[in-house]
Amino acid sequence: MKTEPLDYQIPVIEKIKNKDSFALFMEYGTGKSYIILYWIYHNLKKLKGPVLIVGKKTNIIEGNAWTTEINTHTYLPYRTLTGTKEQKLNVLHNNTLLPVIYLINYESLKHMEKELIEKKFSVIVFDESTSIKNPKAKVTKTAIKLSKQIPHRIIATGFPVSEHLDELWSQYFVIDQGNILESSYWKFMNKYFYRWRFGWSIKKNKDKEIINKIQHNCVFIKLKNCLKLPPKTNKYIALDPTKRQLRYMDKLKHDFSLDFKNKKLSLEFKHVLPVLTKSQQICSGFILFSNSETVKFRTPKSKHILNLCKNILEKKIIWCKYIEETEQIYNLLLRNNLKPLLLSSKDNNVLQASILNNFKNYPNFKILITTYNILNSGETLSSCNYSIHYSYTWSNHITTNAKRRIYRKGSEIHKKINYIYLYIKDSVEEEIIKNLEKKKIMQRKLKEYMENWLW
Repeated sequence: MKTEPLDYQIPVIEKIKNKDSFALFMEYGTGKSYIILYWIYHNLKKLKGPVLIVGKKTNIIEGNAWTTEINTHTYLPYRTLTGTKEQKLNVLHNNTLLPVIYLINYESLKHMEKELIEKKFSVIVFDESTSIKNPKAKVTKTAIKLSKQIPHRIIATGFPVSEHLDELWSQYFVIDQGNILESSYWKFMNKYFYRWRFGWSIKKNKDKEIINKIQHNCVFIKLKNCLKLPPKTNKYIALDPTKRQLRYMDKLKHDFSLDFKNKKLSLEFKHVLPVLTKSQQICSGFILFSNSETVKFRTPKSKHILNLCKNILEKKIIWCKYIEETEQIYNLLLRNNLKPLLLSSKDNNVLQASILNNFKNYPNFKILITTYNILNSGETLSSCNYSIHYSYTWSNHITTNAKRRIYRKGSEIHKKINYIYLYIKDSVEEEIIKNLEKKKIMQRKLKEYMENWLW
């Protein structure tokens, strides 16, 4: 290794270095990628095949999280499986350079199952393993099939549960093929949960039993126990809707009530989701119609985001749910000569890496606008100390990951880390914020259990 482990990483390494398979639940910024690379380096001589690291798309491209970590801490050769399927296969089958590590994203995993099995990997790493938390998803089924063919299996994420404890089952199944948490999802559910109304609830004390079972091949590390980071502040800014926004919201409610009364719609998720989506769009000053037409109108959030960007002199990230919002904000700030950077899913990998590099390393770029699905994991943006949430996702996991981009190792340079939330009063946004807070409380309780039960 080029670098030595930090003091708090040494006991983690001692616990896992001789294990065949294990889970790393290390909060963002504590160096889980370093621990994985150390394990690979330590076990290199006994590995009979290469290592496959599966991660989020933005984390595995050249110049981003994983490639930077590999180059910084090791001398290990690697290749990234990106581009078209043909390009990925050319890299996979190229025998002139035999890398120790291959990097691939979760989306590509689904389409290359056969070829990856034939490669006979010795190790598979599922980074951000909550990507395989849904046992019904195709990517999870592919991950399970691959894990059965590969002798060493590692999962890693900040925290494995974002909404419900059942998310643990498929993540753990890829490690031990069901030895700890039952051989099937339904056996697991029936043993630890009971049906309640529209879902499942945990049986009494079964949460502790689950955590007790997983402790033997698991490490849980909290950020606050490793690093002395600055305090966090949360500021919620409630804004009155415009008259036009109120008209759109009233019409949306009226149309849904009428269709519900006439039994054209029900309270099923597939009928409710479009209404919630339209409600969020109205809050941000636009509506997307099914014929691809977009109607735009004024929202008080635009004025406030402009004022915030003018008055906050430090670096700041603006988080949005929709691409349309990012483009509106970008054009608004550009007209006011504020030099914003826009990180979009429309950009190719090279351009995305260049934009991130500019924001991280050049002081004259102080504003980054992006969506949650582009930049919610992997990247370290500790040069920034303001996270402004312009709109919202219902997922606590995605929201927490986004906030962690600026609260991690490197944030010690700031006096405090600031989170600002803009929302429209008495709207769906207010309900999302309340919902996220409830999920955060549930997650906090689970973390307390894990602190007490896990080393």
